[in-house]
Amino acid sequence: MNIQVTTKAKKIQLAYMREIKKDNGGIQIIVESKCCQNPQFQMDITDALKESEIRHEQNGLVFFFDKEEKSYLDNIEIDYIQEKNQEGFQITQPKSESSCNC
Repeated sequence: MNIQVTTKAKKIQLAYMREIKKDNGGIQIIVESKCCQNPQFQMDITDALKESEIRHEQNGLVFFFDKEEKSYLDNIEIDYIQEKNQEGFQITQPKSESSCNC
């Protein structure tokens, strides 16, 4: 399992978790749309690992995600975007080589 987090996203995420006193918590990643060509993701901060979730630690960050969604999360990239009309975390995933009928 490989989750890429940009330096900017990591810095902002760690500062935010310290600010809201969730140093022992994690980033919950939810797969909203499970189309293999373009899955959609959501993020949240949580204190506890649910029974159906896996805990994954990488580069100083802790991630929680549903066991059944693991395949959608491999090689995702989390970045923090600051543009004129948009600011926030963005999760992207390389396009799958396979074809599907989603």
